[in-house]
Amino acid sequence: MVAAHVDAAQHHTKSNYMRNPPASEILNEEIANLLKRKIKSSVNHMDELSVTFDYSGEVTAEDAEEILEKITTLHRRALHAAELAGTPEREQALRLYAANLQKAFYGFEPDFFQHNLLRVVADAIGVIKSCIELWPTLIEICYFQKTRNGLPMRQLGVKR
Repeated sequence: MVAAHVDAAQHHTKSNYMRNPPASEILNEEIANLLKRKIKSSVNHMDELSVTFDYSGEVTAEDAEEILEKITTLHRRALHAAELAGTPEREQALRLYAANLQKAFYGFEPDFFQHNLLRVVADAIGVIKSCIELWPTLIEICYFQKTRNGLPMRQLGVKR
């Protein structure tokens, strides 16, 4: 819940309310993996406070095809497992999962999937590059505040 023994603490709670279905989470993970691969392969400068890369968000047909191939294999496995399911509830859950995969990945239609993947990736790259531009200013503000007044701190009580 809390990271300790550092200059900052983070608190994470994952609410079950309004959560995306697992198929949507798989899509998000595939997009994140694509972004990581593309950014990592195009880094041209890195230092303590900044990183620059050349990737601008293009998504090739091969990129989309690679993801779709992996997910259609997962889809087939889910349908096969549904056929072998021991209970009607399990079969229904697996069929729903397979249907959600198909919906999340735009019906496994390569051109439509690539078009939507391109849109999502381009938006994400824009946000990442904007954050990278803002980062040195944030560090400067924090450094100035730390030397001036110190950064705000909060003692957390331990529940027993």
